[in-house]
Amino acid sequence: MSTIRSTPQHQQSVHQAVIIPFKPSHAKAQFHPCIFCGQTMKVHHFKGKTVCIHCLRQIPAIFSFG
Repeated sequence: MSTIRSTPQHQQSVHQAVIIPFKPSHAKAQFHPCIFCGQTMKVHHFKGKTVCIHCLRQIPAIFSFG
């Protein structure tokens, strides 16, 4: 008769993980004037500068040659 080895039980830690919700540290910094058009709206960053979504979409056309 063959013996079957039982797999060892994993010990669970008494401490459980705490989930911390992501909260941007610059929540107030999201509304700045765009460096291209000057509109104040929720901005994105392009090379460290604030850019609105409309100008951000135009950047490839601005920098393409040909």
